[in-house]
Amino acid sequence: LNRRKDGSDFPISLSTSVIRDDQGQPVALIGVAADITERKYAEQQMKELSSVVEQTADCVIITNREGVIQYVNAAFEKDTGYTREEALGKTPRILESGEHDPRFFKVLWETILAGNVFNAVFINRNKAGELFYEQKTITPLKDPEGNITHFVSTAKNITEQIQAEKVLKQSEERYRDLFESTSDLIQTVAPDGRLLFANRAWREKLGYTDEELTNLNIDRVVHPDAQSHCFQTFQRALDGEKINAIETRFVTKQGKVLDVEGSIACRFEAGKPLAVSCFLRDISERKQTEQRLSASETRLRTIIEAEPECVKTV
Repeated sequence: LNRRKDGSDFPISLSTSVIRDDQGQPVALIGVAADITERKYAEQQMKELSSVVEQTADCVIITNREGVIQYVNAAFEKDTGYTREEALGKTPRILESGEHDPRFFKVLWETILAGNVFNAVFINRNKAGELFYEQKTITPLKDPEGNITHFVSTAKNITEQIQAEKVLKQSEERYRDLFESTSDLIQTVAPDGRLLFANRAWREKLGYTDEELTNLNIDRVVHPDAQSHCFQTFQRALDGEKINAIETRFVTKQGKVLDVEGSIACRFEAGKPLAVSCFLRDISERKQTEQRLSASETRLRTIIEAEPECVKTV
């Protein structure tokens, strides 16, 4: 470090050379110093960035324009089983599983070589030969002239999520025929509120097709007045409570109100909620009858209170 006139320190790069006389004896020393404050600042920023990338749970790969791997982080080693030394100098093809059509990679290269970001779910194979799934984003890096120099790939391992969805799908397929034939109203809802399945009776009541209901959020069909109570009950089910009696209201595609009652329970896989199953019955007619009866009783009570002398006790 050197010190400025104002007392502040700054880093320098110093190179020296010796000047010798005709007999080879040193007679002078020349030193050349350069202020490297900006370089040191850039190096510190790079060091901090590198530390963040190394510690992130997402897999990071940096390749050159030809796709040759120049950097991988610790998460890459954990997810793929390949060490950094094994990956450097190779291409991401070491992870190819054979599960993707060649067109997939053709579109990938067309996209990133055009300077655009590519995002997709990749089915890869680790060093041990096991399949794993990644939600991957590949971003081109450009020099000041706009030329692509590198590609940065960041990926989140979603293997557990995909496996859970497969288990759920298999389970749904086993029970679909049974659920389709019953007159009970049955629906299955994902933890994030998406409708995963609705049987024929429920689809007909709501007036939607199977395609329209699949992945539709449950708040689209729950009556606005019932949403707060409905979602509180849904959360109780996600927390592991079996709800044996629930009464709520839905709205059909045509805007008709449906009163239902039933039970709901959440299915779990490895301690994590997979889906909430709802077994419901349409009680709209009963509710309407109760409302008519209540209205009749109110009218009768009004008459009695208005004309008490007309009422005799038998």
